[in-house]
Order: sequence, then structure tokens, then C-alpha cells
Amino acid sequence: MEPVSEMYAKDIGEIFQHIIENTLEEVGTPIDQMRREDKLAFVKQLDDKGVFLINGVIDRISDTLKVSKQTIYNYLDEIRS
Repeated sequence: MEPVSEMYAKDIGEIFQHIIENTLEEVGTPIDQMRREDKLAFVKQLDDKGVFLINGVIDRISDTLKVSKQTIYNYLDEIRS
């Protein structure tokens, strides 16, 4: 079983940033080198972690991946079907 790291954040934005950084480490590919499949895997991992339950997160993830919000919605449709 993997050790769980504890984090004490001041706000939801800090928690979100921590989740993004950890998930990027898990994917193992820098954003500027990600192909579509890598971005799908990244979005899937975030979805598995429940990140998309946070209000306004689509904007932040689309900014992080440098894609449109619609692309994130398309990724979610694809991984959830």
C-alpha cells in the first residue's frame, strides 16, 4: 500500500494545485510533450480523484493543458462512455 501524504491547504485552489502536480508526476510526461493519449490519461486520473466535482475546475484544467474547455468536456465524454 502506498503511503498517503498529508497536506494542510489554506484554500481549495491550493488543494487543486497539489492534486494537479501529483497527477502530472503520475502521468510522467511534461505538459508541453503530452500527446492526446497522455492528456486523456491525465484527465481520467483527475476524474478518478473526483476533481471535476470542484466548481470552475474545467477552466483551470484547460489552462493547464493549453486546450479549450470543450476539449476537456470531449475527453470526459470519451473516458466516461
